[in-house]
Amino acid sequence: MKTKKIDIVIDFESEEAYYMQIRDQVIRHIAYGRMLPGQQLPSVRQLAEQAGINMHTVRKAYNLLKEEGYLRVDNRRGAAVDISYRENADMDDLKKDIEMICAKAKCKGINAEVLHTMLDKSYMEQSEVKGE
Repeated sequence: MKTKKIDIVIDFESEEAYYMQIRDQVIRHIAYGRMLPGQQLPSVRQLAEQAGINMHTVRKAYNLLKEEGYLRVDNRRGAAVDISYRENADMDDLKKDIEMICAKAKCKGINAEVLHTMLDKSYMEQSEVKGE
């Protein structure tokens, strides 16, 4: 499958690490159907130039996405979307993410009902974008 330009925008004012910004944006692109299984990502060099950051930062993001089961990285062919489901590991990762979201909500005084509504709305919006 041909490499398609993806929009990755680095917020240089954010406290979030650049590689995490890339990771999160790639996951969103996949979730919203803007990137499909088998689709090639830009090379590390191309994305670094496009985003205005260091190649090592992009490589770190791609390697993290590979470890998390979103990309296949081949030194000759580059990176491509390859969503693999690792039952126990993925469920554990998701549980940790949910626990952190719940902790943040509690700290901010957001109750479980409001948080649940927010989660339902977000999930439905992603499903609508993808056409599910």
